[in-house]
Amino acid sequence: NNNNNNNNSSSSSSDEEEEPQAAHPQESFAFHESTELRDEISHLNCSNFYSIVKDLKQGKAWWVQILTIYIAASLTYSYSHAGNNSTNVQIAIMTVITLVGATPFASTHLITAAIGAFVGGQNMIGSTGLMEDNNDIHAIYYLWLILLSCAVGFVWCFVINSKLKILDGYAGRLGTTTFIGMNLVMLTVYGPTGIVDWDRYYYGFVHIIHIGEEDSSLSLASAWKWTEEAELAIGYVISVLWLGVVAGGTRILHNNYLQRCKQDESSSIKPPAPLNNVLVPVLWAMLSMLVINAIQYKHAPALFNGFAVGTYVAMASLQKISSISKFASVSLLASVWGLALTPFFVGFAGSKCISIHLCSFVRCD
Repeated sequence: NNNNNNNNSSSSSSDEEEEPQAAHPQESFAFHESTELRDEISHLNCSNFYSIVKDLKQGKAWWVQILTIYIAASLTYSYSHAGNNSTNVQIAIMTVITLVGATPFASTHLITAAIGAFVGGQNMIGSTGLMEDNNDIHAIYYLWLILLSCAVGFVWCFVINSKLKILDGYAGRLGTTTFIGMNLVMLTVYGPTGIVDWDRYYYGFVHIIHIGEEDSSLSLASAWKWTEEAELAIGYVISVLWLGVVAGGTRILHNNYLQRCKQDESSSIKPPAPLNNVLVPVLWAMLSMLVINAIQYKHAPALFNGFAVGTYVAMASLQKISSISKFASVSLLASVWGLALTPFFVGFAGSKCISIHLCSFVRCD
């Protein structure tokens, strides 16, 4: 009897122990299911993170290009307006492009950063009076700069993804893209809301603007003599010619040397890397500006504007402008058009690049 009782008690205890064990598989399945779900979510988040990082490194995604444009625009705009004595806008543009060119992201982000520098070089946001009064920076201006960067970024994405190959290879492509984007924003937002005065389209006809630069004067009595205006115009033309020829010639000579190295199969010399078509003209422009700044020439801003125009000419594809003489002729035409456009589009970024593109198109085709 005792044995039976022991058996019964042991069997009952085993039954009691088996009951909770019967629930374990369901709990274990739920636990494993939740663990797999967490792992899947974690893996998805990691893949999204790595995808974002990859897009940032490659610089090809549309949102990365717009972000790059805005960052470069903000840096240029801040640098050119910082402090009591604002930095010349052309120096600010070339400095930002040079800094980006010195980073490991030069091969992937330099083009869009250059466009962003052009966007930041505008002097029209909040421009409702005389141009010389538009030197203060307000936080709201950076919000308007976001809108401008997005508009220019979308125009650029359309240009590079279009099957029509819009402006492909011609001088002034980056600046022309910037100019088109700025006009879209001006016509739809800035002008109608009063952020920018409409007279920026014809500012030189209602205010005094000296030849080759966008420094306005308060009255007719402050206008320079015609001899100074002539000196300024000649200096502007020479500066455009200098930059277009020396920077474009540097690229041509290096390209010819590169082709000779590739054709000479017996040579043990490794061919050098191709020169960057944006960075080389910008470096020549920076060097030229440093020299002019060192000698403290009184009309330096006009020469800086000329160096900028020559820089944009020298960025053209060597398949479109294939000789130094063509660079010289395009630079000369661009300088003449630049002088003619002085009263128009004051404060607009890339306003001279439309004429540069037309000059290179006419001269090459």
